Amino acid sequence: MQRKRVWTYWLFGALLTAAMFISLKFLTNFRFENSDDIVMVKSFMGFEGGQPADFSLYLHTLLAWALYAVSLCVPNMAWFSYFQIALLFISCMVIVKGMYQLARDIRRPVLSGTLAGAVFLAAFAVFASCRINFTTTAAMAGAAAVVQMTTVDFETAEKGIRVRALLLALVMLATGYCLRAYAVLPSLLFLGAVLLWRLIPQVKDRNQDPVPWRAILKAALIFAAVFIALFGIRQAEISLRGLRGYMDWNDANGALLDYTNFEMNAAPAVASGSGLSESEIKLVQQWYFMSSDIDEQALWKMADAYETERNGWIALRNFFAGNARYQYLAAALVLLCGLSLLSLRRRAWSAPLLSLGSLAAAFVLLVYLAARGRLLSRAVDSVLIPCMALNLGFALYSWKDQSKRGARLIAAILLSAMVAVAAFGSLRLAGNAIASAPDVNSPQREADLEAYALQNPDLLIVRTPNLLRDTRLFPDVSDGTPGNILLWGDWQCRTPNWNRQLALFGFDADHFTSEDWLKDNIVFAALSQEETADLSAYLTEDTGKPVVAEESGAYGRLRFYRFVNP
Repeated sequence: MQRKRVWTYWLFGALLTAAMFISLKFLTNFRFENSDDIVMVKSFMGFEGGQPADFSLYLHTLLAWALYAVSLCVPNMAWFSYFQIALLFISCMVIVKGMYQLARDIRRPVLSGTLAGAVFLAAFAVFASCRINFTTTAAMAGAAAVVQMTTVDFETAEKGIRVRALLLALVMLATGYCLRAYAVLPSLLFLGAVLLWRLIPQVKDRNQDPVPWRAILKAALIFAAVFIALFGIRQAEISLRGLRGYMDWNDANGALLDYTNFEMNAAPAVASGSGLSESEIKLVQQWYFMSSDIDEQALWKMADAYETERNGWIALRNFFAGNARYQYLAAALVLLCGLSLLSLRRRAWSAPLLSLGSLAAAFVLLVYLAARGRLLSRAVDSVLIPCMALNLGFALYSWKDQSKRGARLIAAILLSAMVAVAAFGSLRLAGNAIASAPDVNSPQREADLEAYALQNPDLLIVRTPNLLRDTRLFPDVSDGTPGNILLWGDWQCRTPNWNRQLALFGFDADHFTSEDWLKDNIVFAALSQEETADLSAYLTEDTGKPVVAEESGAYGRLRFYRFVNP
């Protein structure tokens, strides 16, 4: 009977999730939220030198090699996009299925589970599923693991059923970790709260079965062992492939460009004694990393010249003040915690108090992120999504006793209604964002760039990250995959595939200098002549000879320039 009921919950979860995706298909367009994801999509499709990548700064070794292998077997497919869409669907399905399971002892369980699943989908999944970024996708997988763990019956379930339930939670969490490790760290914290909750007797009853602490601790040890192994595998790859220098260099450029106001104010960097000229520092402000003298030491010297201390509370307050959708989400979380606290009593106290503790933990994490200076919406999502999932689960569990009557029942109904209003208020604001007309200019520009690259396969075409605004899930490669377009910076710079692409055109990535820009087989893509001014000034200063940009081709709105001595 229990096994049949679980499959029913799976069916309900699949139907509700499918209804959401089908509705989004008709109401809006699916795309990436920013251009970070498309860089990975293209790298695994072979846009860098015609060969799929086998390494990524963010993806774990296991996932990167899996994408590499499937791209070799079935090339010219956006496997990274398919992977994310599948993971989003499965994560939503697991979360909704879990809501039905947690509502099974509540009066009208199907209605309660449906409402809880709809609240979560409205609050987070709708936006995350059609404005995709890999950080939020990883957070969704982590949230699915948290909900799944709350459904594990350590006391009465058969061993096989319990093992399968734990395995699903482990797979979801590990998959999210392989996609973006930092994004699932909050989920690990909330999953630990679930295990702590399971270790605490739920009621004080002499007839209650003893807490199966051995099984719970064994599950915790298995989770810890898996993630230690995943961490070790990643570190082994970095060491064996000699990539430690790249990782350290990337930490340095992130410290400068992500955590200081360097892009707005270069004065401290110019005065830092980094060894870079003022004209080269001006290019670094635009994420230029091609020249080999822009090394780790130079980047750290410039980063250290900036004041990075911030008031985390003020930054967090400013974030929520400027993001109305997150105000609704924060309200929903507080109301859910209040719903759990309504059931607080001497015989059942662990879930309500852990719900309150999860809110405090989420607040501390957000203040920490704000103090670091990187309070992006996707970082906030990585905290709020699993926290929301945990608190929905605790709220359902806390109200499984159907004997509640009177004022507490009325208060619970009112709080539940307010949670729904907050979640659907978030949905309304998300709907305004996703209902906007699709961007047609940027994809057309990317198509023009790729068409020109296919027509000129002997040219290495370099473009700035500022020129990259590509949110397509599935780039059109019906005419071929260009392998000669290179970003001059960003985090993709100096990866093995990036270096290999330069080598294919006769350039040594470890010794790239200003003189290399004067060769005939390298051009710079821009929208106008003015965009070549900073690079021309740097080349003139560094080579000691006048250098000018000379237009060598055009396609659509794009212009392509060689750098020559007049």
